[in-house]
Parts: sequence; structure tokens; C-alpha cells
Amino acid sequence: GSTLITGSEKISPNGNKAACFVWDLTAPEKPARRFDHAQAVLFLDIDSTGTTAVAASNEGLAQVWDLTTMKPSGAPVEMDQSDGGISAVSLHTGSKIVAIGTNGGPLFVGISEQDTLPAAPLRPPGASPSPRLTADGKTLYVSDASGHVHTWDLDSERPRDPPHGHDGEIKTTLIAEERGLVASVSKNG
Repeated sequence: GSTLITGSEKISPNGNKAACFVWDLTAPEKPARRFDHAQAVLFLDIDSTGTTAVAASNEGLAQVWDLTTMKPSGAPVEMDQSDGGISAVSLHTGSKIVAIGTNGGPLFVGISEQDTLPAAPLRPPGASPSPRLTADGKTLYVSDASGHVHTWDLDSERPRDPPHGHDGEIKTTLIAEERGLVASVSKNG
């Protein structure tokens, strides 16, 4: 892709916004475009076309953004803090799916343009800090605090394969579908 997006944990001087910046890497001479998020931005994901992003904070607020207009797409999602706060987000634009992982365990998957997000949670064992959606929007890889990567079929809302083991709590998961790879990083190495 040719779009780079960054988020800021720093709140603006007036105390109510954090900035996200969007750069067009094909035109580095152009200044970055900016959109403001209501809380510190700790988690970002951008779709493969570079036209839609989701920004989230650990305090429980997630917002999908249209990067062509730099405006919010739909209402923000406010998560119940009893789930431990947001730990990661993943976005699939073609089917408008957003996955939100929480530190407390539940994983919420919903349609970003509907008021149904977050939908009823999927419940993988352990916390689900790092969800990742596949390009077709039908499969979700979910890591957990006990060191496993689970493959979920979103149509059936059930695990697809036995979990893959990892040494220690997984902090992030990435996928490279074109090569058939899933990479995970744990706190313990």
C-alpha cells in the first residue's frame, strides 16, 4: 500500500482530542492529513485499499474513519470497561467488519456501518489481545493470554482448527495470507 497512518497517545492542549495522521507515500511532498480521536490512540488498523481505518484507545472507544473524506464512518463504539479495555483492532473494508480484542477476554466482531457493533462476543479461552481478519473477511486469527493462536470461522462463530501453541502471552498477531503465514509475538520472546 501507499498509505501510512500513525496515532498519538498525546492529548491536544485543550485536553479532549488525540491526533491521527495519514500520509500518502506516493507524494511525500504533501503534508499529512489529520483526524482527531476523542481519546489517546493506542491501536490502529488500515484496510488494504488505504481508504478506511479504525482507531481505538484502551479506555474503550473505537471509531472507523473514511480516509478519503477524513470523517468518521458511523457512530463510535464505546466498550464496557468491565472487559478490561480494548487491546487491539482489526478491520476488513470489503465486508465492513471490525474486530475488537479486549484485555479481559471477550472478542467483539461487528459491522462497522451498523449500530450493532459490538455484536455478541466470541469467547476464545483467555484474553484476546490481538485479533486479525483475513482478506476475505471470513476468518479471524485470535491470540490469547495463555500463548495460543486460534483460527475462527466467522460464519459459524466457532474455532476452525486446534490452537497453535506459543511460548508465553501473545502481544500481537499479523498475517501474510499471500504466503500462508501467521506471525505472533509473545511477551517472553
